[in-house]
Amino acid sequence: MAKKDVNKIQEDIEKLKQKAIKDVDKEIKQSIIDKTHEYKISLYDEIKDNIKIQTQQMLKKEEKKLLRRKNITIIKNYIIIVILLAIIMFLLYCLYDAKYFTNIINNDSVEYSNVLDKNLANNNEKTLEWYIENYSYLLDHSNLKLDTNLIDSYYLYSDTHELENVKKSYLLNMAYQNLDEDLITQNNNKISIKGEDLEESFKNVFDFDYIAQDFKYSCMIFNYNSNKDLYTANVNECTDQSKEIVEQITNISEDDNYLYINTIATIYDNNEQAFYSFTDLYNPLILDVKKSDFSKFNNKFNEYQYVYHKLDNHLFLDTIKKIS
Repeated sequence: MAKKDVNKIQEDIEKLKQKAIKDVDKEIKQSIIDKTHEYKISLYDEIKDNIKIQTQQMLKKEEKKLLRRKNITIIKNYIIIVILLAIIMFLLYCLYDAKYFTNIINNDSVEYSNVLDKNLANNNEKTLEWYIENYSYLLDHSNLKLDTNLIDSYYLYSDTHELENVKKSYLLNMAYQNLDEDLITQNNNKISIKGEDLEESFKNVFDFDYIAQDFKYSCMIFNYNSNKDLYTANVNECTDQSKEIVEQITNISEDDNYLYINTIATIYDNNEQAFYSFTDLYNPLILDVKKSDFSKFNNKFNEYQYVYHKLDNHLFLDTIKKIS
């Protein structure tokens, strides 16, 4: 055989050998990968099962511990309750032996009787007479004091009025009525009041903003000087005042937030000896009567309600309602 052919055979054998080695190596690697994957899955399942089993065992142990503690706590509570009941029974026996309950029953009877008497007294106090005695002064500062020959004098009786919307000059007239006489200075024929004093009086009657301006009271005109914060007026007595407003309280009531004063009112003309309605100021309602006849015609006069709201133990006029 020629040497060339021998070399060729050897080369082919070497190639087959290398190919065989590669195929075997590939199969070994793939086998290792497959076995490794199977082992990982098997190991994961085994670990998971072990964790589950151990967790269940731990939970059972903890549950037993909790039940044991709970039972011990319940037993302790029972023991404490029994001891407390025994102490209470012993104390009650001691009090009974000392005749404590006999004394306290007698004392409670006396106290209850006193409270009942006090409540009855309070209920008796809150009669209309009691309200009039304690609150009728509010009505004295809740209407206008103007020349009764002028229609303005009857403005507040003409309709229902929210006081916050009423002309400020009218409200200053009402605040002036609430002033202490010591705060009013009269020198010869002139009257003066400090602006701060009238403002304080205003805030005692109304729960909204004060505005300084000129106003009328009776037959006097008060002019305001902003530089001096001073109101001044010439003394001027009203003459020929034949008409006057006659008003009578019919009821006073209250709730947590408001006080209500109900009245009937009319105009009496002394010259004509007649009553007039605020609904018709020009035609007499009733003729040939005396002012003292007022109570005989209650059902013919206009009805009103003055509403005061409560704030910090004070009463502020909110509304004058015309009921009829």
